[in-house]
Amino acid sequence: MDKKAREAELDRKLLESIDKYGWFGMSVASKIDDPNPIQPFSYSIGFEKTLNCPNVIVFGLKSSHRHHMIWQVFEALKSGRKLEQGAKWPEPLDGYECETRAVHESRIVSDHFGYGLWYQRTHVPEAAPYRAFQLFWPGVGHRLLPWEPGCDEAVINAQPRLDLPRTISL
Repeated sequence: MDKKAREAELDRKLLESIDKYGWFGMSVASKIDDPNPIQPFSYSIGFEKTLNCPNVIVFGLKSSHRHHMIWQVFEALKSGRKLEQGAKWPEPLDGYECETRAVHESRIVSDHFGYGLWYQRTHVPEAAPYRAFQLFWPGVGHRLLPWEPGCDEAVINAQPRLDLPRTISL
């Protein structure tokens, strides 16, 4: 299957998923031989159309865990919960309190939201500018979030802070 056919198939799956489930989960990870690997992440596409709210992105963890976490947020939002800055979310990881923070506008870039930006531009033209929230998860041991003193370095490194403005290095 050539590249255009693969892209058309992904577009079809995305549209079918949003129609059937209300959203599509996009997962991104580095290739095994990538010289500049990235933290794996997953984000929702379709929340803005289905729920009239921002999408959600989660970094680190296994793909199945990230997808489950976004699904739990979707279900809570469907039941009337709102995405808010600093809101605590016990649902995504049973027994662990996660937190949502708005993704800074300088971080709404194709590196993290490429397919979501395309979908909103082509299928939700009346929507406001693209918005997203990052769902942060705590470490297993101390149950600390990345910005809390004493948080494990692995937890910090697994979750880039998209809630902070992008810095430009010269």
